[in-house]
Amino acid sequence: MDNGVSGLLTILTILVLSTEIILFEPHVPNIAYKEVESIGYIFSIGAVGAILGAILYQNKLKDEPSKDLLFWIQLFFDLEGMLDLILVLRMNLKFWMSDYLFIVIGEAIYQMIGRLKWMPFFIGCNALSFGY
Repeated sequence: MDNGVSGLLTILTILVLSTEIILFEPHVPNIAYKEVESIGYIFSIGAVGAILGAILYQNKLKDEPSKDLLFWIQLFFDLEGMLDLILVLRMNLKFWMSDYLFIVIGEAIYQMIGRLKWMPFFIGCNALSFGY
């Protein structure tokens, strides 16, 4: 094995083990599992948004020029950031949406736009790696 690769693997092993030691927490019997379940639900719906972003790119956006695509994705990413402001100002209640539902929808949109943002780079790296 190359010295550079073994050095990187050593560094990663040390980081993982030190994180495990630092973050070790004893079992807490009275934890609020309802909150943990709701966070897991939010992230699982966010994963659906990421899948939708990949499908949208594959079916509709893969033939668009990269500069135009990145411009529009960044614009939508900035607009999605305004959802946090709407939540903080409690404007979502004017649309009869609970905070929980608004957060779930916002996470799905965030993951979808994030996937769209990285897809041109993934495709470009794949083309460079395999010579397509």
